[in-house]
Amino acid sequence: MPATVSQENVYKKAAKESIKKRKFSQDYYDTLATFNKIAETYPLLNKESERKMIEKYRNNRQKLNSLLFYHNIRIVLNLARKYIQKTESPADLLMNGARGLMIATERFDIDKNIKFNTYATRWVFKYILMLF
Repeated sequence: MPATVSQENVYKKAAKESIKKRKFSQDYYDTLATFNKIAETYPLLNKESERKMIEKYRNNRQKLNSLLFYHNIRIVLNLARKYIQKTESPADLLMNGARGLMIATERFDIDKNIKFNTYATRWVFKYILMLF
């Protein structure tokens, strides 16, 4: 016998409540604290300041990659927040997002006139969705 509309609502409500009460592992909280600390330390760059940084570190690609990573860690936090309740291991979700951000810094073409966070969002999203 199929569930009635009111029974479906009860099931949906119970599922939402169990998600709200869900406890995460200590690894997740440690990773989240680290990412938040980086995000507070390194502000998001506008296009002009990003271009200046790229010109300054053009010959030192390793330093440029690390700075781009730190200044854009918010992308991982924002995209992971949407999927955090749907995964069994939220720490892996954050780490996969960070891996996607690293790939984006390595593959970013500094000669193109595109803002890095626009380019990196696609890579972070792709690596976050690999867990599903």
